[in-house]
Amino acid sequence: MKNNNKILTIQDISNILDKYYPYQDTDIWDNVGLFRQTFKNTKVTKALLALDVSIDLINYAIINKIALLITHHPIVIDKKELKDKHIKLMVDKMKSNRISLISLHTNFDKNKLGMNYQLSKKFNCSNSRKPFDNAYGNVFTLEKSINEENLVKLIKASLKCDYAITNELNNKKDIKTIYICGGAGSSEVEYLIKENKKIDCYITGEVKWHLWNYAKDLNIKIIDVGHSIENIFCETIKDNLKNEKIQCEIFPRQKLRLV
Repeated sequence: MKNNNKILTIQDISNILDKYYPYQDTDIWDNVGLFRQTFKNTKVTKALLALDVSIDLINYAIINKIALLITHHPIVIDKKELKDKHIKLMVDKMKSNRISLISLHTNFDKNKLGMNYQLSKKFNCSNSRKPFDNAYGNVFTLEKSINEENLVKLIKASLKCDYAITNELNNKKDIKTIYICGGAGSSEVEYLIKENKKIDCYITGEVKWHLWNYAKDLNIKIIDVGHSIENIFCETIKDNLKNEKIQCEIFPRQKLRLV
C-alpha cells in the first residue's frame, strides 16, 4: 500500500486505515472512522497519535501545525455527548483550526492483527485463538512457562506500564496459557472463569472489585496493568502508516501519580 511519494489527503489516510482495520467490523454502539467530513480533502504528511482526544492534544496539534489526529477512543460514543460543554469546546477548537480526527476503536480491538495480537507479540506468544465468538480478548500460549514474578517484570518492561496489580494467591504454578484483553476486560474474564476455561492467567486493563473477590475465592490469577496496556495502539498505527510515508508522532500519554 505504498503511495509512491504522493501527498495524501485525510480521506486517503482514512481509506488506508479502513483497509487495515475495516470500519464495518466496528461494534454497533461505537463511533469510528473520520469524525465529520469537513476537511477530508486537506493534504497531510504528518499525523498525531494518541489514545484519547483532549484539549492538550488539540493545543499541541495547533502549535505544531498538525492537521490530523488519530486516536484509539472516539471523541464521543453517543452523539448526545456533543452537547456536553467540554466536548463542544474540543470540537469547535478543531473546526476553527482545520484539524481532523480519525478514531479506530472496536474495529482495532477485535481485528486479528489488532490490539491483542500486537500485545501477544510483546510476550512471544503463539497459537492465538478467540475464547468465544465476538470476544475482544485472545488466548495465547507462551513459548516457555514462566513464574508470576518474571511475568510481571516482562509485562512492565514490554508495555511500559506505570503499575501492575495482581491478587495474592497460594498458587505458585508456572504460567503458560494466558488471556490478554486491552482496555477493560472484566466482563470477559468473569465469563471465561465461569465457563471453566483452562487459562493460567488473565491480563487486562481494568478489573472491577467484585471480580477480584471472585477470582481470589477460586484461586485464579489476574494481572491488571491499567489502560496503559492500550499504548500498543499508537505504536501499531505508526508502523502501519510508515509504509505510506506518513510521518507520525506519538503524543505523550497522561500519567497518573501514586500518592
